[in-house]
Amino acid sequence: MNCQIAAGFCRVRVLAWVGVISLLAPLEVEGQLPAALTNTLAITSSSGQFVVHGGRDLPQSSSQITPGWTRLTSQGDEELTELEPRSLSVTSERIKTAVLTRLGLKDAWRGRIHLFVTSKPWNEQPLRILPGQYRDGWQYRLYVPRKFSWKGLVRGISEALILEIVNRNNEGSFGQAPLWFNEGISGLILNEYGRSLIIESYTYRIRSERKPDPLAFAREQLRDRETPCFADLGLPDAAQLRDPAEWRRFQAGAQLLVHELQSHPETRGILTTMLPLLPKHLNFHTAFLEAGRERFLSLLEVEKWWALAIANFHMQDPSTLWSREKILSSLASVLAEPTMTSNGTNRVVRGNISLTELIRTWEFRLQEEVLRRKALQLRILASHAPKPLFSLIMDYSRTLEQYLADRSGAGKDLTRRGAIETRTLFLAQQTIQKLNALDQRRRAL
Repeated sequence: MNCQIAAGFCRVRVLAWVGVISLLAPLEVEGQLPAALTNTLAITSSSGQFVVHGGRDLPQSSSQITPGWTRLTSQGDEELTELEPRSLSVTSERIKTAVLTRLGLKDAWRGRIHLFVTSKPWNEQPLRILPGQYRDGWQYRLYVPRKFSWKGLVRGISEALILEIVNRNNEGSFGQAPLWFNEGISGLILNEYGRSLIIESYTYRIRSERKPDPLAFAREQLRDRETPCFADLGLPDAAQLRDPAEWRRFQAGAQLLVHELQSHPETRGILTTMLPLLPKHLNFHTAFLEAGRERFLSLLEVEKWWALAIANFHMQDPSTLWSREKILSSLASVLAEPTMTSNGTNRVVRGNISLTELIRTWEFRLQEEVLRRKALQLRILASHAPKPLFSLIMDYSRTLEQYLADRSGAGKDLTRRGAIETRTLFLAQQTIQKLNALDQRRRAL
C-alpha cells in the first residue's frame, strides 16, 4: 500500500531489492554484502544481527535500487538525535530487546540488518529499508542521516526487525506486516521505554521508577474521538492519513488493537503466529484468520470482538465518556442511513432513511450489509456513553444483531415459499416494533 503523509511526518520506506546484488558485484561469500558496500568502518552489535557502517552516503545512482513498494509507519517528530556508529549498534540491540519482549519471542534471527550512517542532513525524507535476498536468506539495509528523529529511528529499526521475522524462513515472494501492526508495536515500545532506548553521547537523564502506561497515547487521542474499526485499521484511507489528526487517531487505534490482542489468553498468540504466514497470503486478513482460527471464524467475528474491546477500554477510563448531547446526536446519526435518489430531472436528491423504514422496504440482501455496519457502530458508540445511555444503545445493537441472525436462518426449517415469506415478514414486523419502543425510550431521555 502506498501512503503519503503530509510534510513533517517521519516515514519509513521499504524498497524491494531482490536481485540487486548481482548488478553491483558478484557474491563471493554466502550471506555477505559486496566489498563495494563494506569498505568503511563497520561495527557489529553484540548479537551479531546489526552491522553499523559509518561515513557512507546514500547510493547516488538510481539504478542501484530496484523500484518497489513503499511502507510508511511513523508520525513526524522534530526531536533529533545525533547518531554515532558505536552507540547506534547498542541502540539497535535495545530496540530489538523491546520488540521481542513485546512480542514474547526469543532471539532467533537469521537475517542481518546493515545500518549506514550518512552525512546527508535529515530533510524529512523517509528511512530506506532495502531487503536483499541471498542464498542463505534475506538481509536488510537502512540508510540513516547522522542527525535524525529519535522516534523515527525506533520505528525504522522496529519495522526492519519485523520484516526479518516475517521473512526469516521465506524463500518465495517478500512478505510484509500490515501498517497497524508495525505502528502498534513501535508505538507501544515508545510509550513504554521512551528515549531511554537511544544511546546518546554526553547525555544524562533522570529516570522515573514509575511504570509508564503503554496506552497513554491511545487514551489521549481517543478521548473525544471514535476509535477506528478493524476494517479501517486494515485498509486505511491514504487521503485521510494525510491529515495529522487522522494519522494520530490511526496510530492510537493500532496501539490499542495490538495491546488488546496481546492482553487476553485466547488471542495472545495470534500476532506471532500470523507473521511467518504473511508471505504465503495475498493480504494480512487471511493470514490473521488462519492464525486465529480457534478464536475467529470470520472478519465479522473479529469486528464484534474489537467493538467489545473498545467498549471495555473506554469504560475503564471515565474521561473518555462523551457528553449526553454528543451521544444523542451521534446516536440519531447512526439510526439513519444516507440515501441518494433521482427526482426524474437528472438531479440527485440526498436524504436519510430510518432503520425501521429500511427493514420494511429494502430487500434483505441490501439490508444486511447496512445493518451489520450499524450494529458495530452502535457498540463502538456505546463505549463512549454513560450508563443510562449505554444500556439504550446496546439494546439497539442487540436488536439488530438478533434480527440479522433470525433472518439468516429464517428458511432453514421451512420448505414452502409462503411459509418462508410469512416467517420473514413476522421477523421484520417484530424488529420494527422493538426499534419503535427503543425510539420512545430515546425521546424520553
